[in-house]
Amino acid sequence: MQDKLWQRTARAYVEFSYRHPWPPILIFLALGLITLYLGTGLRIETDLRVLLPKKTPSVQALEESERRMGSTDLFTLAIQAPSAEAVAAFQRDAAAALSEWEGVSWVQFDQERGFFEEKALLYMPLGELEDLRGRISDLVGKTFVERNPFLLDLGDDDEDSESQGLQGWPDTLALRRQGLPPDIVAALLAKINTHDNRSPTEETSAPRADAEDPVRPDSLASRLMGWDGSRGAWVGVVLAQLDQPSTNAQFAQGIFEKGEALIRELDPGRYHPEMIARVAGAYRNFSEIKQVNTDMALAGTISFLGVSILLFLFLRRFINFVLVMSPIFIASFWTLGVTYLIYGRLTLLTAFILSLVLGLGIEYSIHLFGRWAEERRKGQHSLEAMVVSLTYTGRALLSGAATNIFAMLSLQAGNFTGFKEYGIVVSLGIAFCLIASWVVIPPLFFLFTRWGTGLERAFQNTDNRVTRSLVGLCRFLLPGESLVSGGKLLPRLRISGKALNRVGYAGLAFTCLLLFTPPAQFENDFRNLRGESTGAGISYGRAVGSGRNTSPSIILGHSVEQMRQVHDSLAARFGSPPDSMLQSFVTISSFVPTEEEQSEKIEVLEEINELLDARALANVDGDTREKLDLLRSYASPRPFDFSDLPEWARRFLTEADGSHGKIGYMYGRLQESDAIESGKFQDRFGTLHSESGPVQVASSGFIYADVVRMVKRDGVYLALATVFFLMIITWVDMRNWRGMASVLGFILLSGFWTYALMGLFGLKLGMFNLVIIPTILSVSVDSVIHMYHRRMELGAGKIGELIHTTGSAVLTGTLTNAFGFAGLCFVNHKGLQTLGYMATLGIASGLVILFTILPWFLERICPKEPVREY
Repeated sequence: MQDKLWQRTARAYVEFSYRHPWPPILIFLALGLITLYLGTGLRIETDLRVLLPKKTPSVQALEESERRMGSTDLFTLAIQAPSAEAVAAFQRDAAAALSEWEGVSWVQFDQERGFFEEKALLYMPLGELEDLRGRISDLVGKTFVERNPFLLDLGDDDEDSESQGLQGWPDTLALRRQGLPPDIVAALLAKINTHDNRSPTEETSAPRADAEDPVRPDSLASRLMGWDGSRGAWVGVVLAQLDQPSTNAQFAQGIFEKGEALIRELDPGRYHPEMIARVAGAYRNFSEIKQVNTDMALAGTISFLGVSILLFLFLRRFINFVLVMSPIFIASFWTLGVTYLIYGRLTLLTAFILSLVLGLGIEYSIHLFGRWAEERRKGQHSLEAMVVSLTYTGRALLSGAATNIFAMLSLQAGNFTGFKEYGIVVSLGIAFCLIASWVVIPPLFFLFTRWGTGLERAFQNTDNRVTRSLVGLCRFLLPGESLVSGGKLLPRLRISGKALNRVGYAGLAFTCLLLFTPPAQFENDFRNLRGESTGAGISYGRAVGSGRNTSPSIILGHSVEQMRQVHDSLAARFGSPPDSMLQSFVTISSFVPTEEEQSEKIEVLEEINELLDARALANVDGDTREKLDLLRSYASPRPFDFSDLPEWARRFLTEADGSHGKIGYMYGRLQESDAIESGKFQDRFGTLHSESGPVQVASSGFIYADVVRMVKRDGVYLALATVFFLMIITWVDMRNWRGMASVLGFILLSGFWTYALMGLFGLKLGMFNLVIIPTILSVSVDSVIHMYHRRMELGAGKIGELIHTTGSAVLTGTLTNAFGFAGLCFVNHKGLQTLGYMATLGIASGLVILFTILPWFLERICPKEPVREY
């Protein structure tokens, strides 16, 4: 009943299109233009958080940090030159210009430490001050004994009583527990440890300063500046807090271009001939969007050229090419427009949708045209040939499209939003391609053939050479009713049963060999999934400060008291041994000890002051005296509160609403782009504990970790869901065990070949290419369905005809699928590139199986006599 309804509907539409081709053409063209206009509003979102569910804790924490701080990243200008004075002058002028920008909260290019040096001993942990008091007391006693020989003799027997003096004080681990920024700690210790300009706490990846390295002028001691020995240049930064985050791509692009314009206006060459200045840091991220746009254009161009060459070989005439391609362009416009209405954007996984639609959707038009050409060669009128084509390919096309669509919709079974959106967008593209091939080709075809026939009749009775050439050109461009070209790609082959057996057994033998290939690995480092470097090319990390960067993890407390509790919790992590992944942390307690703590410390410092006035210390050695004099100058600090801090330090802990002390910063010792390392750091520090309740931590590294965790977890379920849906669609279409066995066997073989060959060629699985697995399987299963139905229609012993007819369409459609992805193999973005490699390899594997093992298998399980399924 359903088949008869489809036949009546197909005939009615084809006959209407034959009589009135213009109305449907104009309707679909108008819809295409409207949706194309909507599609131009699509933006590309490269922020990986949009690929995760909105309720993911790491996403919520990052969004909260942006609400509270405006931006978790700092706009950074990096400067490099051999002259420290030149770098300093550029910093000053650039900071003055940045301060005038709208949306800039503050600008910083120095970090005055005078306040912290003055309060140095008040920042020391109480235990360290008590230790200092004891050491000085011992030193006083020892000196007194040394000045009295009689007392010295009495103390000879107690060798262990020898004072250590100030050697080894203060304990660097205790200072790390205090949570003061490491670069400030380093500056304080440099005052005390005069013989060592570098503190043991300054644990960075930067090399130690050599004796030949230049010394920074005292006038620039507070500047955010460092020496890069590998390049023989000073590196400085200017930091700015903006009111919008770097994840806002449009804002990031505007601010990046504004920064580059500022650099050009200042003209670094005026400060030093070798000076380089760049916009650095997170606000360069929009460059990835620009690169993806370029990659999309490149991939689309390569895919279009490959498909065009293949189609010309299959179709043989320009008009046939236009006929087959027109529905694809219309469907692409519809897909872009509807995607805009649903999502308003594209992600890294859906950015290449045009290449995907081109590759996946064109096979419907190819099969439709191929069957029409076949019927016309049998002598059918073009109208009847179109009815037969639409009727007899309709079920196979619908089944093939359904396998693709349901395979894509199986992605909804997981939690990963990136996969879900990809599934929806691709399903729309496939559905629109199928519909467009059915409704666009008939009227367009009849319109073109009518034009071609009319031109032939108009010039058929002329002997003019120019006119005859014109007629020949018209026949090439607009063939009439009498000319049928195209629809064949493979020659008619004579394939014996023995040859078919040999090919089938060879395919099975190759499958056995693949069992010994190494397994494919998973790519966890997102550095290997990005495009070409979009960095500034200046190693500015040493200028930012020891143990810091411009993208720290943000501790999101809810009160000052809670943050002090978190501080104590983090301080406990610096045990024996300290946590290997925690580099440093900064909270309100780091900058402003409580009144109680300050009072206790001041009491100890008063006792230390009394000891420092002891006469006995007048005779200590020169180095010790120098340290004692320094301690004496710092031993009488007055208590202070948040308002006494330098402006840059107050900004560090102040939120967008003006409140302060409720946020903190944490710097980890890890490669943030490595999802495994970020996952370990997230497990340890993603949620911090306090007496007032749990405290969330925001970090872009946690996004990496959650993406990979979710992709790995969903990958297994999605593969099973895809196979399940494919088998259901196969059963609904074929309703017998033969079809089910053909499809299931093909899925298992194709999936195994792809996985084994990836391991053999060193290709890795990852976030980008896992999403393509349902596409590879559904595309190939679509071809299996076409081959199976035509084998049932032809009967046994006609594999050569099967390959010549349906095989030609299957080969063309499958190769166009491959070309749709092949363009991605040439892009710069490594993630999209791996997707192209895997898709091309998977489709190629399926294609080999289609023409080797599958025909052999079909001959063995299908009935010998032809079976009419309609």
